[in-house]
Amino acid sequence: MSTARFLAVLLFLALPACGVLESRPAPADADRVSGLIAQRRFADAIAVLEQSAGTDAGASHRLAQVREMARRYDAEQAEKVLELQMTGDWAAAFRALDEGLRNYPDGEALQQARAILLREQAEELARLERQWLLQRAQWLVEALPLSRAIARVHPQDPDAALRAQNLEEEAADIALALEREADSAIAAGQLQRAESFLEMAARLEPDETREQRLEGIQAALEAESRRRAAVAESERERQRLRQRQARERRIAELTATVHRRLLTADLAGARRTLEELERLAGPRPDIVELGQAVDAAIAAKVAELTHRGDQLYGAGKLREARHVWAQAARLDPGNAEVQARIDRADRVLRRVQELQRRR
Repeated sequence: MSTARFLAVLLFLALPACGVLESRPAPADADRVSGLIAQRRFADAIAVLEQSAGTDAGASHRLAQVREMARRYDAEQAEKVLELQMTGDWAAAFRALDEGLRNYPDGEALQQARAILLREQAEELARLERQWLLQRAQWLVEALPLSRAIARVHPQDPDAALRAQNLEEEAADIALALEREADSAIAAGQLQRAESFLEMAARLEPDETREQRLEGIQAALEAESRRRAAVAESERERQRLRQRQARERRIAELTATVHRRLLTADLAGARRTLEELERLAGPRPDIVELGQAVDAAIAAKVAELTHRGDQLYGAGKLREARHVWAQAARLDPGNAEVQARIDRADRVLRRVQELQRRR
């Protein structure tokens, strides 16, 4: 017995997931089924097991095992077919498909892979045929004038005249084929493709009707281009409107926050929020007015803190005075008078500490 058949027998008779079978098939059937599995002929193996299902108590269980193997083979072979097609190896893809369907004709995945493969093949062939048609037409556009010139310059050569005539006839056929492709493209709503085919047909065989159709397609394409541009501009305008609305909502939120912090005497917070508001809104009159209100409130608070610090300083409470002036400096960092008071308090406090150390 070959290695492949031996392994197939082991797999068939004692799959790990299935445990030990209570009964065994007849030796001839077991050998035949194992051989079919080794060859991956799952449809034939299933058929053999179905025939013995009525007489063999373990046949249904073994049949389920083989069907599961067939299902996995179906999925793996279908995936292989599509992978080969994706790499462009069409011959190998069809060979893999034929092999899979021979081994398991009822495979759903293989049937689906077959449908996909045939559809992709038809689409690719159509694309290549269209490409060939355009390239052949381009060649004829360049070759026809040369062929006519050769026949005109060398009238004694009947082959030259015949060649020119053959190219003329081919050009007429190609122009008709191009026009049919243009009709198909128009029916599919693919106006750009229709334009390329009809334009080449008109170059190959100038015709008033073709020229008129080409002008109509080009006009439709221009109209579509304008429509798309208008749609894009409309979308951009909606986006700008949404941005403006979001900006106005944020301005309203910040304005309300400034007012709330003024009411709660959170002047430092009001200033920070005002700075963000000014960056977002710019020099709007209402924002300028709000800024003036914040400045006035800060100025009043700084004056109050400065006066309280002066009183504490006069009462000899140097540290308390410096603390109050520092609060004023945080509200108005550029206030030179407040900073001078803080500096004076620092000097006096240092002298006091020196005197205390000497004692």
